[in-house]
Amino acid sequence: MSQRSAVCAASQHLSSRPLWRAVGLAALALLSSAPTTSAHVRWFVPSPARPIDPADVFSGVTILTFVAIGATLALAWVAARLAVRWRLNARARALALPLLRRFAVDLPRPADMYPWIPAVLALHTAVLLFVRGVERQLFVPNLALPYTLPAGMLALGEIVVAFSLVGGIAVGALMRPAALGLALIGLFGMVYFGPLLIIEHLYLFGIAGFLFIAGRGPSAIERVVRGAGRPHVPLLPYAVPILRGSFGLATMITGFTEKLWNRDLALAFLRDHPFNVTAATPFPLSDAQFVIGAGLAEVTLGALILVGLWPRAAALAAWVPFNLAVPFLGAQDVIGHLPIYGILLTILLCGSGRAFAATLRRETEPRHHRVLPTPAALSAPSYGVAASSRPRPRIRVREVVR
Repeated sequence: MSQRSAVCAASQHLSSRPLWRAVGLAALALLSSAPTTSAHVRWFVPSPARPIDPADVFSGVTILTFVAIGATLALAWVAARLAVRWRLNARARALALPLLRRFAVDLPRPADMYPWIPAVLALHTAVLLFVRGVERQLFVPNLALPYTLPAGMLALGEIVVAFSLVGGIAVGALMRPAALGLALIGLFGMVYFGPLLIIEHLYLFGIAGFLFIAGRGPSAIERVVRGAGRPHVPLLPYAVPILRGSFGLATMITGFTEKLWNRDLALAFLRDHPFNVTAATPFPLSDAQFVIGAGLAEVTLGALILVGLWPRAAALAAWVPFNLAVPFLGAQDVIGHLPIYGILLTILLCGSGRAFAATLRRETEPRHHRVLPTPAALSAPSYGVAASSRPRPRIRVREVVR
């Protein structure tokens, strides 16, 4: 049986089964196909001329995928509503904190790390850009640049942006130009390689938007140079959603274009990297079924991250496959996923991003005057009025605070 006939048979088999079996297949694939789910197949297998296969697009698997996405999002929404109603977050915190204190585990507050998140994300991205620029590749190994002057200028642009991101960690005035440079390189890449192969890495545009909005974050140098590199306060509420949404959408696109809508490519990857470990489980899957299950898992996980339901739990779930693939795929996989590691860390710490925006706004707002009561006002008689309800006299003493 040829590869195409095997894939079609798997598609018919899946489409003829009830939905709960397909959902079970996706759950099994998420656990057993972790390296395959996280792997960008095009990095390790020569890509065919067509980025996607129309025969795979117009198949029952596509319908099954959207049904699975809808069911997953509905269950996640119901679970989120129940968690709010039953105050599960507060109860879990009340159970976990005493246990951590008992074992002398002192965890820092996420708010204490918020000002450093842009620097960590910029450093992860800078390493990727520098390595790819030196190797004359645009972001990823499968986008190799030819030995021409325009391609060389594009690779040089990656190196310049990488150094600007590193420099922006110390001098925040460089961070926004570096973010704009990253977005421009991506746009030039769309002209050079076509939109689809760049959109698969849409999270790099999300990183550019996040760094442009957040800047370097509050630091001593920015205060000396009159606020250069500080966050753009009106846009701060959108920084984390842009980053999270771009990564979730890129994950969904990759699940479609490298697995569900290009299954021959994924099967070729499995021949060189035998990640199908389901043969050792009570529910063995063929390679074709394994590819479909891995694609379902990747797309549904990306949808959860995109809409922002359970963002921290989804980030933790995504962290597992991206780390399990490292021993099997080597340094190329690590370097290519460095920005994704930074994104997952940001989502894990920031969640929806509201607390992140409030913290950076508070850290970067200018000095303000806070009215403090005088000792005379505190000792003024109440004249029969309760101390908690009597009006305070007008305060004349002010103290400058940050």
